[in-house]
This record gives sequence, structure tokens and C-alpha cells, in this order.
Amino acid sequence: MLSPLVRDGARSAAPLSLGWSLSLALALVASPAAAGEGHETTWAHPLPAGNPLYGVAFSDASLGIAVGLVGTVIRTIDGGDSWSSVPDTLGVLPDLHGVVAIDSSTWVAVGGGAGTYRSTDGGATWTEVPRPASGGLRSLARAGADLVAVGEHGLVLRSSDAGQSWTVSPPPADVLLTAQAWLDAARGIVVAGDFNELATPAYRTTDGGQTWSSLAGVTPSGLRNVVFLDAQSGFVFGESSTFRTDDAGQSFADLGQAFPFYALDLLPLTSQRWLTAQFGEGAEIALTTDGGQQFSLQYDQSQHGGVTSLEEAPGGRVVATLMSGMILTSDDAGLTWTPRLDDAVDGEGPTIARVELLEDGRAFAATNRLGPLVERWLVSDDGGRTFSAGATPPPAWIFEDVVFRGGQLGFVAGLGPSTLHHVLRTQDGGQTWTTHALPFTGPGTMTPQRLAVPSPTRVYVTAMDGGTQPQHRVYRSKDGGTTYEDAMTGLNPGLPWRGISFVDDQTGFVATDGFTTRLFVTTDGGDQWTERAATGIGSRLRHLWFGDANLGLAACFEGVYRTVDGGATFSLASPGTAWDLDMRPDGRGVALGTAEGGVRWTANGGLSWETVELPWHDWNPLAAIPFLHTAVGVGPDGFVVGGGFSNLVHVAVAPPIVCQPDLGFAGPGALTLSVCGEPLAAGGHADLRVDGAPPFAAVFVAAATTTAPAPLLGGTLVPGPVPHFLAFAADHGGVVDLPGIPGGAGPLDVHAQALAADPGVPLGVAFSNAVRIEFLP
Repeated sequence: MLSPLVRDGARSAAPLSLGWSLSLALALVASPAAAGEGHETTWAHPLPAGNPLYGVAFSDASLGIAVGLVGTVIRTIDGGDSWSSVPDTLGVLPDLHGVVAIDSSTWVAVGGGAGTYRSTDGGATWTEVPRPASGGLRSLARAGADLVAVGEHGLVLRSSDAGQSWTVSPPPADVLLTAQAWLDAARGIVVAGDFNELATPAYRTTDGGQTWSSLAGVTPSGLRNVVFLDAQSGFVFGESSTFRTDDAGQSFADLGQAFPFYALDLLPLTSQRWLTAQFGEGAEIALTTDGGQQFSLQYDQSQHGGVTSLEEAPGGRVVATLMSGMILTSDDAGLTWTPRLDDAVDGEGPTIARVELLEDGRAFAATNRLGPLVERWLVSDDGGRTFSAGATPPPAWIFEDVVFRGGQLGFVAGLGPSTLHHVLRTQDGGQTWTTHALPFTGPGTMTPQRLAVPSPTRVYVTAMDGGTQPQHRVYRSKDGGTTYEDAMTGLNPGLPWRGISFVDDQTGFVATDGFTTRLFVTTDGGDQWTERAATGIGSRLRHLWFGDANLGLAACFEGVYRTVDGGATFSLASPGTAWDLDMRPDGRGVALGTAEGGVRWTANGGLSWETVELPWHDWNPLAAIPFLHTAVGVGPDGFVVGGGFSNLVHVAVAPPIVCQPDLGFAGPGALTLSVCGEPLAAGGHADLRVDGAPPFAAVFVAAATTTAPAPLLGGTLVPGPVPHFLAFAADHGGVVDLPGIPGGAGPLDVHAQALAADPGVPLGVAFSNAVRIEFLP
């Protein structure tokens, strides 16, 4: 799914004649395409997506579609063995809560945003369907030959033409309707997920939704689902209770603890064999073979956050969707389950703690969960666009920091059975690792936290002892990380040193993590530290970056703070929590935090920031806090954001806009020529633009590979000695746009200049400045 941030489209000029014999000049108008600008996001791990999935449907034994939050649509054509992501063709990223297959071609889905969506090509593309009432939708079900969708504020919609149009039914009440079940077109039950003890939790209709009555015997408890076994028997599942009916929903009995706790869905395979999906303290699937008298747990993974739905596909395969974005399948009626997506090998899906992108296209992502997890170390060979488990992970369980200096030399700060008081080092790009001790002799467990590697010979690291009397240290290595020594002169070991940044071997900064941030600087490689005022800086500092001795950024609880005087004073550059920060030497970087802070991109050293929307959900289903933005790494052409459940998303960033050199020679008149966009190497594009011509005037662009400035018609013609001309008509604003000049075919320079018919100048011809267009290989 894509979340583009695209500029206004360029206006294409209308050429009057080509008249160019210079082959390179012809390239100026070949294959026009607007220069790329903005951000494009794609899932990097797990594949094809990692958002919570809420529903799945099959049209036949092969074709199936699962939907979830933030517009997630994944598709299988082999019965669920493999799945691929469907690009976001809606132009928005709505949460999707339900999907129904009409036939192999026609599909209907409901959720947020416009609310109702339809596909007529087997789920490959989707369009919004107009509807007569607004409000998010939470459930889609068949009611006889009709479709019914329910959702916020008691909204009930009905379609009798396979989702092409919808009508509004009377709402049962102003409640959040979370689920529904229909025995036929007339008889149905809807349940409410409101945690309101005064609200009626469930409703029944016998006339197709024209009137509703409350269900007898069902008490408010945050109801989640309603499922029928047959024409008489069914269940309503609540937050921690289950209710059963055996009279087609006229009355219900509370089963108390006789049913699996936190049951969300039930799939009857036979009259006695049922599967239940649990949503609560982990993902569980239970099986009964005696009609609900006893249940046995067949699947249990605490880190997957809940099983959200169960579906039996034509042919008998059972498919389960999970909050972690996982798909499970069973071919033996629920006895065993097979993961079907590129999830963590161990099934745990831990949280990403650090991300590091290298110039050569390799990338690393490390997690922070205890235990010998197989996928605690993920690697990429394509610039962070896809990740898989690394064959030779560093011997650590919790990763605090990962820093590479060049393509081969890298360091890891973390914690594990063999890494206490150690920094890990690789000299072969991560193929092998060695441990190097920190000079700590205390009784506690000194854990390395943050690294700074200003050169191949200098390494600095902060460390913390979490014992009853915590100590915090700063260490340095002068021999490329082989041995370390204390570098605490001027620093208090009782302060929590966390942020560290060096601009060269001698000049560096460290800062504390606490309600009051203190900043210290060294100019002699850590021999001595002195305090800087750091006036105006925020609290709870998590990361520190300095691009030079003056320009620096601090990621804090209140936002990103910026200094231009070496840390003497700071100002708030971007509000909102900032728990991670990664910057490149050229001033491009990313800060991220919780849902409030979001993901923010800067291309000018933190002077200004742009919010980037990610195609994932910001809410942690296992805890009542938004958190999923946990780590970020910036590379040459984009960045990778990590989060919970081993989620990784790659964000491609257009290169900064470059304008080709202006050679001067403008006048007479107000005509200007610019060629701006990407550097004109192979694959790059730039836009040629002429401004300042009279409305609808004839405009000529002259071009040559050499210059020969010569007087002409009151101005100076620069390209020459025999330039080639291309003619255009300016638009009503006196503008000519020629977008998408392709790069490559260099090195070669083309010199260009614009001339326009202008009765306002003495000889009737206006001359623009000349521009040298530098084509690169």
C-alpha cells in the first residue's frame, strides 16, 4: 500500500515544432514524466503486510482475500498457501473490518473512510461505493440474498444488488455495532461493543431490520461477536463471557466460565466439532469434538495478540486471521496450524529496537526481546525494502544500538548471556562477531547502550548498570573497538548518560536521560568533559545528533529540539514525542515517536519537518498505549521504520531538488529559465520551466553543447555557435513547462536559453538567463 505525498502536477507545454537535430536535445522532450517528489511506503517485513487482519473470505478453493486495518488487503490464488499485498487503489487508507465474496470476480468490503468498497476483478482493484449515511462500519454479513453492514452509532446498511447501492435501516440504538448474524433475510441479531453498563448490548429483528428488540439474557460486557450453529442454536461472545441461545435468539443463557475465556469467533465444522478463536491474552485456537462440553488448545502464541476470525474455505481448509497480521491454515480440521506469511520463525514477532542502513544497500534490524529468538537479527540486501532472518546474528538478546562505519566495520551494543560488559564488533560486514570487554569491575551488569563511531579507530559508548545503586559510564576505544577505557573525567557516574554524538575524533557531546536534560561537550576526544547550558532543551532525551560543532538535534519527550550554537541554546523544531532519531551527514533524517509524535522527515538538518503517513496501525492491541513507531534507520534513498510484531516499512524518498547552474546573460525582458529536479544521472528527471513571457506568446528554447555568447536583437544569445531551437506557446500565465527531462547518457553538458516574442521590449524579443544542463552517466 502506498501513502504518497505528491506535489501539484506540472502543466505540459504544447510544442509548435520540433526542429531539433541534436540527438541529446531531442531527449529533452522524450518520454515526459514528472520528476519524483514525495514518499512511497512499502512493507519490508513481515510480507506481504503486518497490520491486524479482521476478516477473510473465499470465493472458491483457490481465491481468497483478507482485510485489515489501514487499508490492508492481501490476496491468495492458491488456497492460502501464499499471499500478496493488493496496492491501495482507493486513494485513502481506510480500516477494513469485513469482506464478502459474491463470486470469483465480485467482492465487497466495509470499514472506515467512505465505508463501502467493491471490486469486480477478483480483488485486484477496489473502488468506493456511495452510501446514504456516514459512519465507520465494523461488520459485513449475508442476510439471505442481501448484504448487511453495521457500525458506528447504530448504523445499519442493506444492499440487495451485491453492494452496488445501499439503503439505511432504522438503527437499534446509538451504540457501536461490532458484529451481526442472520438466520435468513428477515431474522438477525446485532451486538454492541460499547463498554457501557447502561447500554443495551444486543438486539434482534424479525422483519429485516425495520424494528429491533433487546435480547433477553445478554448483559453488557463489550460484546464482540454473534455466531449461529444452525437455525436454532448460537452464541454471543463478550469481553469475558459467553451467552447461548437454543431458540433462534429469543432468549440467551450466560455460560459463565464453561466456555473458553475471551472467545471471539466460533466455526462449526460438524454438529459436534467446533473451533473457537480467542482474542485477549494472546492468540489461541481451541477445539471441541463433543459440542462444547470440553475444549483442547490447538494453537497458542501470546505475542500474536489474538485470533480475529475463522473461515472454512471451499474444499475444507480452515483459515484464521490474527491481530499480528499473520494468516494460519489447517488441513486437518483444526488439529494443527501452519503459518502462511513471512512472520518471525519462532512465531513471537518481537519489537524492532534498532535499524541501520548502509550505503551499499545492506540493512540490519535488531529486536529487543529476551530469549534465544531466531529472528532477533534481520538483514536486507536491497536497501531495506525486504528483510529476512540473518544467518549469523550477533550473540545478543536485547539490542540497544547498531552502528556501522563503512561496509565492513560494525558495532553492536546490547545484552545477552555472553555480552555483559561487552561491545560486539564485526570486521567482515556482519559475517562474524567478536566481543570486546568494557573495563567495569562492579557487582552489577553494565549494559552498553549508545554508540558513536566517528572514525575507524575511535569508538565511544555509553553504558548503564541497573543495580540497586545504578552507575552510568562513558567509555572510549582508540584502537577501533579492540580495547576500551573509561572516559568519565568531568562526568558524574550517578547521572543517566544516554545520548552521545561525535562529529570527529575529538569533538563530541553526551546528554542525560531524565526530567532535566544535561549536556556535556569534549574537544579532546573524551579526556575532559565540560557542561553546556542547553537552555530550552526538553526532558527524557532518547537520542542526540550533531552534524558539526554547532548544529545539533535532540529527540525528547516533548519533541525534537535544535541547536545552532553547539548546545548553548535549543529551540523546539518539531513538537510531539520523539523516541528515536536518525540523521545523515547531509542533513536528511527522521524522528519518530508514538501516534502523537508520528514519523517526521527533514531534508535540511531539522530546520523544517514533514509528517509521513505509514501504512500500519498505531495502536498496540496488547497494551493501552500507542507505540508502534519504535526504531528508524536512514539510507541513501529512503528510510526504514520498525515497530511491534517485527514490523518494518520502507519509505522511499525522492532526492533533494537540484537546479542546474545559472550562467546569467538575462535580458531584456523578465523571461527566466530554470531546470530543476533530480540530478540528471540515469533514472533521474528534471523539469524545464520558462516564466515571464507574455500570455500565449511564442517561446523558443535554444540549445547547444557549447557556448558562444553573441549580441542578438538587443540581447545576448549564449548557446552556439549554431544552436538548435524548439518552439512552444506559453500558457495564459506566460509559462512553459517541459516536465520529465530524462537523465543519463553523460557526461555531457547542454547549454539552453529561452527567447520569447515580447512587444514590451525595444526589439520585440525577450531573452532569459542561460542554463548549463549537466547530464551524468
